[in-house]
Amino acid sequence: TDGICRYGAELAMATADGKAQVELVDLSKSTNDAHVAKEPQMSVGAEVHGTGHCKPCSWFWKAQGCKNGKQCQHCHLCPEGQFYIRKQENLAKKKALKDDL
Repeated sequence: TDGICRYGAELAMATADGKAQVELVDLSKSTNDAHVAKEPQMSVGAEVHGTGHCKPCSWFWKAQGCKNGKQCQHCHLCPEGQFYIRKQENLAKKKALKDDL
């Protein structure tokens, strides 16, 4: 193998004798199960959702979720993937401005 873990993560744990033990954990199932049941929720940053001025939370749709919860300054009402869509749009705008110079 090439040493790249594509479908899971290596989890290092210390055993009772102090030696490290590495275990491969399959995250593909747990990650999918974790966000399937997730529903959008109100957050401080979601107050301007629908105006085009909200900033999608990059953590909300991930398995571990957003640690800030309802106090998050980013929008939890934006659909999954919206953060990355806007990021690509912003990069394209910056590139266009750079090309115009």
